[in-house]
Amino acid sequence: MREKAPELHKTFREEWRDGWTKGVNDFQNFEFPLVELPRVSDEDTEALGLCAVFEKLNSTGVELSVYDLLTARLYRSGIKLHDLWDETCKTHTLLNKWSRGKAETAKFGVLTLRTLALLRDLDPKPRFLINLDPTNFENDWRRAAAAMERALELITNVGEDGFAVFSPKWLPGYGLVPVIAALRSEIEQRKLGEGPRSDLRRWYWCNVFLERYSSAVGSKSRKDYSELLAHWPAGQQEPALFAEARVRIGAEGFTISDSASQASTVYSGVFCLLALRGARDWRRVESIQLQDLEDHPIFLRDYLRSHGVEKRAIVNSIVNRTLISDETNGKIKNKAPADYLASKEIFPSGYDDRLLAPHFFSIDAIGAMQQAKSNTTDTDVGILSREGTAHRLRDKTGLWYRTD
Repeated sequence: MREKAPELHKTFREEWRDGWTKGVNDFQNFEFPLVELPRVSDEDTEALGLCAVFEKLNSTGVELSVYDLLTARLYRSGIKLHDLWDETCKTHTLLNKWSRGKAETAKFGVLTLRTLALLRDLDPKPRFLINLDPTNFENDWRRAAAAMERALELITNVGEDGFAVFSPKWLPGYGLVPVIAALRSEIEQRKLGEGPRSDLRRWYWCNVFLERYSSAVGSKSRKDYSELLAHWPAGQQEPALFAEARVRIGAEGFTISDSASQASTVYSGVFCLLALRGARDWRRVESIQLQDLEDHPIFLRDYLRSHGVEKRAIVNSIVNRTLISDETNGKIKNKAPADYLASKEIFPSGYDDRLLAPHFFSIDAIGAMQQAKSNTTDTDVGILSREGTAHRLRDKTGLWYRTD
């Protein structure tokens, strides 16, 4: 630069060099944290603390899970957990598909270990998983993997006996899967009849709408598993969950309208119920699980904003959402409800209960949509004229869901 571009070299020295030099120095002198751990024997109780440190510190980058740590601990007993996982993926189609062939995907390796622990009547918390006895481990693993496969069959089934999770995106929480797997395995091994199978479905939907498995998954898993097993053959009192559901879901003031994101199990669960009810795309008149789907607002954001409704919790409430194809969603764009109801592009043969009822549209809801034109006033629409609660949005639009 000195010889061939002196002006550029002058600019470098005056404007760029200091910043460049600082960047290089910062990089070369960067200090990174180092944690020193004492060497402990595998039998030492301090090994549990070591595992806990790994789990907490390896939360970014390549994470070390209980599955990875147990892989190392079992190796000395001649058990190759990675080989067992590869065998599992070759044997079980759904487990392979949902995990994309990798134990770390959605922590399916850990989920299978939790299933194994429950089938051994153990607590599936990490500190117990890391100490799983290698005795008969391979057989127990294969039983747990088969149970996981059967659980996914039930979860993805769109018939009335299934949970209609037609895409992993809409599963209301992976923490539910090991309990479903272990309980279903016990039902089939014991050749139990209609009652326990019905109880399992009831247990699932109660947990979805109460959002119990959003925290403390390990302790709840063991408690629910033990209570249901005790209830079935011995006729002991029903699980505490069922009583809790009657009190909370059965209460007059119970609402799901405050669920406004996919982080809520209720939000995902409602979309699965759409599939169970046979909801179809409005334009293609095909089942929604056959489509590339969009999470579609019924009263669109721009329309609500024009009528003074801007609060995100209201606009994004599950009572204001449904599933339609990405193509149909693209044609609706920013149309008001009455405008897209009348559009032949959206409803080529017109709209009726056959298309709208499976989406949980009540008569009141359809009436509110028919009034909601692009040029209507707040008074005409009868929807919110100002920001308010999601409960009021539910009442004004008639968009609510029964959970019985």
